[in-house]
Amino acid sequence: MLLALLLPNGAAWAHAVLLASSPAADSALPQSPAAIDITFNEPIQLLALRLMDSTGSDVTPATPPAVTEGQVSWALPAALAPGRYLVSWRVGSLDGHVVSGSFRFAIGEAAPPSGPVPGMADDDWHWPGYALHAVARILALLAAGGALFRLLLRPDPPLIPALRSQERRLAAAGLLAQILLIGAHGAMRAGLPLSGLLAPAAWQAAWAAPNAGYDAAALAGFLMMVFVRHEGARGSLLQGLGALLALASFADSGHALAVLPPMQGRVLMLLHGLAAALWIGALDPLRRAFALDPGPVTAALFDRFQRLGFVAVAAVVASGGTMAWLLLPRWSNLWDSSYGLTLSAKLLAVLAMLAIAALNRFWLTPRALAGVAGMKPRLLLVLRLDLLVAMLAMLLAVGLSLGPPPTSSRVIEFADAQYVVTVTLSPGHAGDNAADIRIAMPDGMTIDPKAVEVRVESPAAGIEASTHQASQIAPGLYRVPALPLWAPGDWKLRINLMIDDFTMVTRDTELTLSR
Repeated sequence: MLLALLLPNGAAWAHAVLLASSPAADSALPQSPAAIDITFNEPIQLLALRLMDSTGSDVTPATPPAVTEGQVSWALPAALAPGRYLVSWRVGSLDGHVVSGSFRFAIGEAAPPSGPVPGMADDDWHWPGYALHAVARILALLAAGGALFRLLLRPDPPLIPALRSQERRLAAAGLLAQILLIGAHGAMRAGLPLSGLLAPAAWQAAWAAPNAGYDAAALAGFLMMVFVRHEGARGSLLQGLGALLALASFADSGHALAVLPPMQGRVLMLLHGLAAALWIGALDPLRRAFALDPGPVTAALFDRFQRLGFVAVAAVVASGGTMAWLLLPRWSNLWDSSYGLTLSAKLLAVLAMLAIAALNRFWLTPRALAGVAGMKPRLLLVLRLDLLVAMLAMLLAVGLSLGPPPTSSRVIEFADAQYVVTVTLSPGHAGDNAADIRIAMPDGMTIDPKAVEVRVESPAAGIEASTHQASQIAPGLYRVPALPLWAPGDWKLRINLMIDDFTMVTRDTELTLSR
């Protein structure tokens, strides 16, 4: 968690985002392009790329596209005939989500007015994918958490057979849910409908995914939890290893992967999942132990759990808070964005769990274990309620994957009869800002000036003008990695475009930056 806090973090992009294309969306070209270039904001895995004409015929060239980080370059071996064309793409982003879109262009004729339509691939999978994800994660938490509770806290031996039986049932259900989830992810990556869940193409796409190793580890973990039956040190070691492997799937997705280096992001997600398993997975075993024998042995078990539980709760809160800090540009996003509202609901559920834990620790548990009349049924009821609130928190956590986290980027557009210049400042507040400058004609065709520079100054803050050369990163797209917009307040921004040796185009604007 400390590594995640100390490492520099970038803008919290939702998933992979299409930054630019050549030909530009809805552009009309006088002749066939030599290549089709697509630029994304982050490194991607290309899953599908097709070219179709206006009759619906597939005219995808045999030439394989070249992918370098977030840049896709697709050479066309033969000139395209005049007409309208559609480029359809599907990619896997850093956070594990599949993103897709399409754009049109025309050769020798005007293109119809319709811009790029990026979106999550295969909307048919939206809610079924969410349901499978939620079920698989909840079962992993309960099965792995229950096993770790038994192995670490050593409950009374008469209780162990019931706990092992419960673990195996949960692990078997988790194994099935994980298999279906892998098939669903593969079908989404392959662009298949719901009926394609078990198709060979879906499984080929699933095992070709970058996160396939984590899925395989989770499957192995569930299998070990189901089939390792012998007791003793060796059996306990294998069962504990299976519980840890079953949680490996928590590292295969999450918006934190888009703002942290991959290893640190995965470690943070695993820490969050492990801590949640230790907390949530203990609730039902504690209820069973208390229902079986509310005596001194169970009192000692509760005491051991409260010490371990404090560590688990602290880790859940700290890792969850770290991810919220990384993903939300400002605290107001907790209530002014749909992503923030879902996160706020999850945080409220966690706060409710903390309140229930405090109630148990300081009031219900001591009285119930002391035999105070009426306390035993109350404690059993509260433990069930705690488990329900934990399931709600998990559903909300998975629900965060349904939408992107907010970004604080500032988008400024200059449009006239000559050029359309779009400047995107990230993160969009005072400090170093990456500036992406996209330059196009009004018809959408990108242009490449000989030079692009950005001039910034803040007279109110006493900061004199500085000029920064932009580097080309894609057709019609230029970038200044770090504009020193360090002071909050009013700034003047000027874009200079050297179109050719004799033509300089200047665009000016003013903006106000918050801290």
